[in-house]
Amino acid sequence: LIACLLMVAMLVAACGGGKPTEADYMSAANDIRDKMCSKMEKCMDEMMAEVPENMRQMARAQFSKEKCMAMRAAPSANPETFTKEDLEKARTCAAAISSATCEQIKNDQVKGCEDQK
Repeated sequence: LIACLLMVAMLVAACGGGKPTEADYMSAANDIRDKMCSKMEKCMDEMMAEVPENMRQMARAQFSKEKCMAMRAAPSANPETFTKEDLEKARTCAAAISSATCEQIKNDQVKGCEDQK
């Protein structure tokens, strides 16, 4: 889970050839944030499957998709180094994370995200 959270921060920072527009950048950053937060919530539920219900509810309250989205506010500006290649790599990684297992994410074994480490 920590690797997942760190990857969220790295992906949002990395989303930054030609030069995409700020709208492209913001769209990609929001898409990545949404996918990462959804996956984090799913993985948390998976990890907590054997924990008593009251503890699962506490964890869900702390690690919900909504809280993740609020904590991971999208960047407000297009970084100078952001290229179309960076955009495609970030989108590829976000798609890979969406389809990866929680175990793969936990072990930093998501194929398609090698350039995002």
